[in-house]
Formats: sequence, C-alpha cells, structure tokens
Amino acid sequence: MGHRKLDTGRREFLASAALFGAGALVGLPRPSLAAGFPDRAISFMVPYPPGGGYDRYVRAIIGPYSKALPNHVTVVPDNVSGAGGARAANVLYRAKPDGYTISVLNATGLFLLKLRGGTIGFDITELSWIGNLARDQYALVVPTNSKVQSVADLQKMSRIAPVKFTAPSPATANYAATLIGTHLLDIRSKVITGYRGGGAAILAAVRGDADATIFTLPALSQMLKAKLVRVVAMFETHSSIKGAEDATTLKQPELAQLQTLRPVAGPPKLPGDITQILSTSLIKAMNDPAVQAWATKIGANLYPMTAEETSKVMREQSQFISRWGKLLSKT
Repeated sequence: MGHRKLDTGRREFLASAALFGAGALVGLPRPSLAAGFPDRAISFMVPYPPGGGYDRYVRAIIGPYSKALPNHVTVVPDNVSGAGGARAANVLYRAKPDGYTISVLNATGLFLLKLRGGTIGFDITELSWIGNLARDQYALVVPTNSKVQSVADLQKMSRIAPVKFTAPSPATANYAATLIGTHLLDIRSKVITGYRGGGAAILAAVRGDADATIFTLPALSQMLKAKLVRVVAMFETHSSIKGAEDATTLKQPELAQLQTLRPVAGPPKLPGDITQILSTSLIKAMNDPAVQAWATKIGANLYPMTAEETSKVMREQSQFISRWGKLLSKT
C-alpha cells in the first residue's frame, strides 16, 4: 500500500482566502492571530508509553516537523499515557488553544470509550483537527495451517458453533472491527479477550486459542512475514493482498469503513490560521524523504490529510461508531 502525498499549494491559498476574506468584505483589517507563531517549543503528546506504534510515528516526524514549521521551533514528544488514551485526550481538551499543545489520538478507541460511558468528559469532535499521520486497514487472518480458505468457510463453521476470534480487550479498535466485521459477514462469533496487547492476541490465534483474528496489516506484519498467518479477507474496497476477498467481492461496502486512523488534534477553538500553519507543516514533514524512507522500511501506511479532510473524516467515524452503538455496547 503506497503512501499518500499531498500538494498543499492550492489548499494554502484557498485556506488563506477563507480565513481573511471576511475582514476584507467589511473593509476592516484583520491581523493574523498567528503572527510570529510559533515562537517557542510545541508539545506533541502521545497517549501511550514510549515504544508503541503511536510513539514511533511521532518520533519519526518531529525532526522534519520542526524544520517545516515557521521559526523551526523544537517539537517535543510528550508521553501522556493512561485510561486507554483518555488521559491525553482530556489534557488536550483542557489545554490553552494557542497551538503549543497538540496530540496524536486513537480516535476510534476514544469514540468507543465515550460510547461505553468511559472517562471522556467531552464531545471528541469538538477538538481542533490538524491532520492525520496514517491509515491502516483491517485483515481477517487464520493460522497458516487452518483449513479455512474463505469467508464462506467461516460462515459455514458458525452455523455449528460460534467462530472464535481474539482481541486484547473490549476497549480496543480491533475488538470493534471484529464485532462489526463478523456481523456484516454473517459470521456468528465469540471474541476472546484478556490478552496483553495486540501481539499477544495475534499469537494466541496462531497457537490455536481461536479460529481467526482481525487486526491491521502493520500489526500483522511480522506474523505474515513468518508465514504464521494467512489473509482470508481484507476490509478494503479492493484488496491490497493478492487472492484475498474484499468489501467489493463480499458485497459489503461498509467493511471498508473499518479502519484505524492516527489523527492529530489541538484543543477546541484553536484559531484557524494557527491550525493551518500546524496542518500544512505536518503534511510537509510527512512528505520529507527521511519520513517516507522510514515508513517504507517498517511498512507504515502514511496517509496525510488536511485539517478540513481530517475534521470531516472524524465526524464520519463518530457517526459510524454511533450507528453500531447497540452492538458495540456488548462486552
């Protein structure tokens, strides 16, 4: 899956026109709120401990991000872990909307926490969305030695007994993907949880604790390279894995909406011109050759989006999760 590159020249022009056009219409000058921004270090929060996927993305881009920002200020990674990502989100929500505190977020996980009455005391869509780092699609995999060759095989199995899947916990995005995916595919399922992280849950399926598992491709990469698992279906419109079924062949277009994004946000009411500076600089950093080379090496699917695109997708994700509220409320 290739990395998405974005030409920002036209978008910057249009954004500037939108930001300053209103003042011109009434004949009044409108000084930029972002004059001189940034003039000091920016804190880039990570909602999990050092060493994880979100942390690696942030640390890979902070150098190029610093170079891309006006005044080349330092961008400092700040691991604010706890409560399944909710602690960092709550800190971000309460932060001063001046552009000096931003965060990458597990948006799907936060939507799920909010749905279940977790420790999120605000509407997540109120955050000021700056951009997006990556987009990962889900794969339904089985152990390599499994007799399962297709989704039809799993459907047939489920008529006799629920097909077993693994997931770390009900608060994880892949747990939601498993419930929604198996429902769409008419596979009666039982999700086994309690594993310490995604790697442990995948390994559990390999050793026979379950019949299958559903995770993103980056999470499955090592197991796929070692040929310990085999992809049966990709939750994509058109499969990026040769021979695997997809949302089109399975006639379930909603499967393609099951994805993990890594959006970046600021506090609510972040001024538009500051948001634009942070957004265009983030995209420039993601297109940096060093970042592109890093992504290729580890198999990361970089997927930069503008602030406007990210905001739109987050609203859609919120609506998508809410639509499946009754199913996802089950534990």
